[in-house]
Amino acid sequence: MKNKSISIVSNNFWTIYKFRFDIVMMLLDKGYHLYLIAGNDSYVSKFNHPQITKISIPMSERGMNLFQEFNTFMAIYNTHKSTKPDLVFNFTLKANIYSGVVCRFLNIKYISMITGLGHIFIGKKIITKYVITILLSMALKKSLEIWFTNNFDRIYYKKNRINDFQVTKIVPGAGADFKIDKPMMARNNKVISFIMIARLLKEKGVEEYINAANHFKNNKSLKFILLGSHKNEKSYISKVILEKSINDEVIDYHDHKEDTMPFMEKTSCIILPSYREGMSTVLLEAGILKIPIITTKVPGCIDIVPDDSYGTLCEASNTASLIKAINRHILLSENELKEQTLKVYNHIRDNYSRTKVLSIYKDSLKYIN
Repeated sequence: MKNKSISIVSNNFWTIYKFRFDIVMMLLDKGYHLYLIAGNDSYVSKFNHPQITKISIPMSERGMNLFQEFNTFMAIYNTHKSTKPDLVFNFTLKANIYSGVVCRFLNIKYISMITGLGHIFIGKKIITKYVITILLSMALKKSLEIWFTNNFDRIYYKKNRINDFQVTKIVPGAGADFKIDKPMMARNNKVISFIMIARLLKEKGVEEYINAANHFKNNKSLKFILLGSHKNEKSYISKVILEKSINDEVIDYHDHKEDTMPFMEKTSCIILPSYREGMSTVLLEAGILKIPIITTKVPGCIDIVPDDSYGTLCEASNTASLIKAINRHILLSENELKEQTLKVYNHIRDNYSRTKVLSIYKDSLKYIN
């Protein structure tokens, strides 16, 4: 009897590797054949297994060219039609729309995961938002389940009638891996180092972070590190701003690193001034490493740092608020920092463990077993 097959559709292979690798391994252990369908990148080489078929498709994460988008849609259609998977997991906005519509048409079972509202819903383009809302509603209509990374997004979709009567669940992204359990590292009294780890997108609050670092540039007891990839695209911060901050020694910049742990373990505090998240993996990792956190009062961040007893909160898109938060953090005693990090650690352990995430995926296999 032929093994049952499962398809995973995402923007690129990096997102599958970074956020779904444990899911892939679990499904392989259970004997399923996997079709990994995503935009081509260097991470395609990370998946070498006889039960994995890698299918690269033309996928532009934020592109709006109708011809290119049609090609993406047809690539997904032709792939699903030829592979006929028993179940499809769709991740990210375009995958949910294109693959969701195709699955409906071909009568293929599928589950949709909403990994965040994304730049379209955060932005001010009302017509684009309206069209995407209609397309999403169509795509999600026959989804067996719709998974959200936080409850704010689930409420938003329900309020705006994007989803109807489908089963909905909260699946906190990749979840937190508790293989590491260590005490909080003692703060270096000579230099307090802050780090922001993110793609250098405007919506991540990178400009606010650089502006705050510039405010403190004459304070030699503070160090600001920025780690993340930059592209010459409209959604990313200006290359001029980035290069000036590097040349003026405002920040210590490092391009994308596959392993961020060496940087995280040496830092005094993680800063993520994001405008909105699905469920921040960086903050989950900081939490289980017991690293103090400064972040914004937005969904996907306050799920991990609910109030100032867990970390230090500030307003999104507000440099002055971030500067005040950094000043408040500096004044915290060692005991106060330990109390904060322990609360975050316990909160993540109780609610967002990777074990819980894996159990939800295992339960979803009931639809094809």
